[in-house]
Amino acid sequence: MSLEKINERINRPTLIASRCTTTFKDYKEIIRYKIALHAGTRGYQGKLSKAVGFHPSFLSQILNSETQINLDHAAKMAKFFHLDETESEYFIELVNYAAKNIQFVNI
Repeated sequence: MSLEKINERINRPTLIASRCTTTFKDYKEIIRYKIALHAGTRGYQGKLSKAVGFHPSFLSQILNSETQINLDHAAKMAKFFHLDETESEYFIELVNYAAKNIQFVNI
């Protein structure tokens, strides 16, 4: 499914993160944004990692490499971020979109 189709289906792509007007096209942008919103909160990334169920270093891998999260992680992140139903659906669709568009390299 293309990003345009996701946006049409969800019909509200300019949500996420306290009703801001930023349009996110990658779920990693949303994660970075939410972390930046809580920059003053000590241990926020550790709390996020614990809530999702992975090691904090894995969060760094996700944000800084081609490592992807699965749909279970996405649902737990959406809950941790307190996203509403539409925002959660959009976030999960972006995760699904990223997973389907991974290009594998034969070695």
